[in-house]
Amino acid sequence: MGGCWAGGASAGPRALTIAEEQRPAKVRALPELVEGDGDRLTALAMAFLRSHPAISAVLVGTKNPSNLRRNVEMFETGIDEALLTRAIAIVEA
Repeated sequence: MGGCWAGGASAGPRALTIAEEQRPAKVRALPELVEGDGDRLTALAMAFLRSHPAISAVLVGTKNPSNLRRNVEMFETGIDEALLTRAIAIVEA
């Protein structure tokens, strides 16, 4: 997702530079997996990073304090393991 999507609390995903039809299938599949919900996509990305054995810390930045609070809440709440498993399967396919 890095470089192709920007999202954040309640912002929803939006393309930065790559037209949708030019995005790799994996990149298109992840927003579809969360039904276009930007918060769930952000939570999914954080859960993926948090679960990866080679990643020891996740740094989340935003210029909006309310988004930071929301991101921390999403990080602490986590996401459904089945959804995370499906996302990992998409990424690793």
